[in-house]
Amino acid sequence: MIYKTIQFGEGKYCVRSITRTEDQIQAYTLRHHVFSQTLKWVPASKNGLDVDPYDLFAMTLGLFSEFGELLGLVRILPPHRPFMLEREFRSLVPTGYRVRKERDTVELSRLVMAPSLRHKGALSWKLSKLLYKGVYQWSMINRVNYIYLVVEKRVLRALSYSGFHCKPIGPSVKLQGGVESVAGLLDWTDFQCQHQNTRRIFFEWMTTAQSTSDSWPEPQHDHALMLETLKEYSGHEISRSVH
Repeated sequence: MIYKTIQFGEGKYCVRSITRTEDQIQAYTLRHHVFSQTLKWVPASKNGLDVDPYDLFAMTLGLFSEFGELLGLVRILPPHRPFMLEREFRSLVPTGYRVRKERDTVELSRLVMAPSLRHKGALSWKLSKLLYKGVYQWSMINRVNYIYLVVEKRVLRALSYSGFHCKPIGPSVKLQGGVESVAGLLDWTDFQCQHQNTRRIFFEWMTTAQSTSDSWPEPQHDHALMLETLKEYSGHEISRSVH
């Protein structure tokens, strides 16, 4: 399945598809710091990288500072491969619900912002919205309309308040660590209909970016690095983390 990469700048920040090995290492290191060392939702690895089998086929968007520091990221899983909703998060999917697996649908996971932003309030949320803008830009250039994601219930409310109305597909469930989480579906067509007239400034900001793109047949991962790390996951269930 062919996808295109994106890259656009906004002020001192840049959102781009992660394809280079040095950026991938930054991404896996940030994920390990948050999900393994801080939240303890995934097993720690000896090399300090959080890599799981989904990464072999995933795409990642990163938010970078003007100095090249990775400040946030989100992983995108394609429909021709398993979604976490079909495995780790199947308890969030109601009986009888069919998870959409068409070409216009993807799943987001491993959404994370750098710990250095934790106590920076407004800046942290501003940069989170910029990362979601990146997801929108990537979706539009790749003709993706539906986004599945699993988030904490409170995060779902915050997203809706910020203009990203994500409809729950089922009730909330307490997952690992007692975190009350919910699976949702974001429909970009609904997003456009909702905001292009009522929140024009926000909508214009979301849809305007000086973006460059290239064809991306498969993510150019360092497979040797990933396979080495994946050996450490043998015997472990892949984490029930969202993010």
